[in-house]
Amino acid sequence: MSDANRKGFAGALIHGRFAGGFGWVAYPGEFMQRSSTALASDGRVWLIDPVAMTGIDAEIEALGTVAGVIMTVGWHDRDVKWFADRYGVPLYVPGNLTGAPSGAPVVRVAGGIRDCPLQLLPCGGRGAVRPFQECAVWWPEHGVLVTGDSLGTATYFAEAGALGVHPIRRASPPIEFAGLPVRRLFPGHGVSLSGDGLAEEVSRVVRTARWEFVPGWLQAVRAAATHR
Repeated sequence: MSDANRKGFAGALIHGRFAGGFGWVAYPGEFMQRSSTALASDGRVWLIDPVAMTGIDAEIEALGTVAGVIMTVGWHDRDVKWFADRYGVPLYVPGNLTGAPSGAPVVRVAGGIRDCPLQLLPCGGRGAVRPFQECAVWWPEHGVLVTGDSLGTATYFAEAGALGVHPIRRASPPIEFAGLPVRRLFPGHGVSLSGDGLAEEVSRVVRTARWEFVPGWLQAVRAAATHR
């Protein structure tokens, strides 16, 4: 299910390109493998957890006119303020998130954004993991799910090319994703996935996350050690 439609430019990695958008990893050599997403509908583009990179403007603008920037995690400041200022658009911050960049044109939202097909799906931790609040972006029309930290394909989530739950979130996995008819997944860390069976895989990793808590942490430690 690993998406093969990738191309590098100016050191970045474009992945998961489809008619409704694409994802990009600005610095593929980073251990965190921070990934950003651009989704477009009717000529309007929403940027999710964007990281600035030379040349990315042209790729984004080829989709249409930027209408807003969305944060999925309170500490995912990344370059959200820069992009909001660059395009003169609001920075949408879901109401369950506790952080937002100071001085940014912040608009607090819940459930969705006016005149936008994207839905906001709170998926934060519970119990001891409650401080880790997140909000995924769900596009029902295309079965697109954009996650922040909860799910990822970076090597500290799972073995290369696989999907996994964040090591910390394994104690309180994002059960909100189980049963969603996901056809494309753009994580906040790692490259995208698409294809038949993805919805079942998302449900599986969420259901088994607690059982694989220790193996998940061992994988994260191995990934960190290998990256040095």
